[in-house]
Amino acid sequence: MNVNRIGNGVNGVPGSGVTRPGDNSGFRALLESRMRSVSEPDPAAALAGASAVSAAAVDPSLRLAALDLSERAIGELENYQKALGNLDIKSKDLEPFITALEERVLGLLELREQIPAGDSLAAVLDRVSTACYLETVKYRRGDFSV
Repeated sequence: MNVNRIGNGVNGVPGSGVTRPGDNSGFRALLESRMRSVSEPDPAAALAGASAVSAAAVDPSLRLAALDLSERAIGELENYQKALGNLDIKSKDLEPFITALEERVLGLLELREQIPAGDSLAAVLDRVSTACYLETVKYRRGDFSV
């Protein structure tokens, strides 16, 4: 095996665009340009971001209701998880947990419609409602029936 052929196009071979080991001038220039662009933010972009946030302001009571319902849904998921871990509970006894999760999903979706898409709370509601919905679907299709 010819070891010299392996390095073709690498480590300082002319025309490869790769510098010799120890020569980091290209990297240094790239790093400095990136650092300048990060340390000097575009003022127009900052103003646009601030106006988007203020335009998408959500009523605080709606935020609190959404967070409260999300926390309750997560609590229901935790209770359901504990019930699944209990081998003494039959699959039909899980029905109350599933019904509660389905109700939480409906509530979360109702609140989600009132929150702008770009709001971070919308992403939280999407994730929680998706997790709840997936558990109900798995139960309804019989994944846990014995």
